[in-house]
Amino acid sequence: MLPSGERSHIMTFSTEEVDDLMKKLGYAEFVRFEVPIPTIPEAPIEIISKCASELKSAEEALTKGDYLKTLNIARNVIMNYLTDLIKTEKGERRVLKRELRERILSIIPERFKDIYKEILDGIEATLISNLRHVHKFIHEETGKQIATPMREDAEHVYTALLATLRYFSQLAVIWGRKEG
Repeated sequence: MLPSGERSHIMTFSTEEVDDLMKKLGYAEFVRFEVPIPTIPEAPIEIISKCASELKSAEEALTKGDYLKTLNIARNVIMNYLTDLIKTEKGERRVLKRELRERILSIIPERFKDIYKEILDGIEATLISNLRHVHKFIHEETGKQIATPMREDAEHVYTALLATLRYFSQLAVIWGRKEG
């Protein structure tokens, strides 16, 4: 219970409390490395900001143990913000959203464009693979539950999306700074 009387599903411990708990549980002493991570300014690409907002909801669902909702949010982020469905000679397929690809490539120096095109192709493949993972639990077309996901499934997809968005954001911040 929070001091306000509201229930919280999150319990925070200080470093000292964790150390004390580990000693009481019989764990050996451990060494903790603390690495300062600079805060990232708001992403200059609007799609990334929208995705980050959605992933905040996924984080809350994951924390509460609602793994299906976590995967559903991840599915929506991938399908609505990060990829487009295009028609090809072989049928329909998902690709990295054109405006996102173009925006990122527009800030990359010309001499690195080929490298980053290949990297973006790899990220596209990862997103599609994660979407296939989600569709093992949520029907692709109807969005209805097929099976109950484990925490590890939800964590995997959430973490992969988080890493992808952080990468896009960092590219935009770093190359955008060098652009101006």
